[in-house]
Amino acid sequence: MTTKTLPWKCIVAISAACLLGSGCAAFRISVKDKAPVGSQPLTAKYDQSDLLTLAKQACDELLAEFPPPGEDRPVIVEMGFQNRTKSHLDMKAMADTITTHMLNSRKVQIVDASLRDNLLKEQGYQLANCSPETRRQVGKQLGAKYML
Repeated sequence: MTTKTLPWKCIVAISAACLLGSGCAAFRISVKDKAPVGSQPLTAKYDQSDLLTLAKQACDELLAEFPPPGEDRPVIVEMGFQNRTKSHLDMKAMADTITTHMLNSRKVQIVDASLRDNLLKEQGYQLANCSPETRRQVGKQLGAKYML
């Protein structure tokens, strides 16, 4: 009986020795060195590059199907964005970056709501407190058709 099992034991022992002797040679990985210049660091923090990337993506999505056919440079008013996440994100910077990208596309015109409010206060003051001779003529304002 020992003569019949001896070849099997030899085969198993030789196979085990071959596998252990080869080690991880079957799983070779090639490694390439890259210069760190130009590569973006990966962090969990929200930084300027994230702001610019998100703003560009949002602007590209907005302008993909806007303005509607037949409208040449519609007027938009930016009303501000609201952060509904738990993390602190500067939504004013996000809104400013998106509106800058939209203006640079030359597809839209943007009305500044904060300056409009100051202008209306000044016009109200002049109408209430200035004489007709010193009062400035009230001009027409550009009304926005769309809000962002």
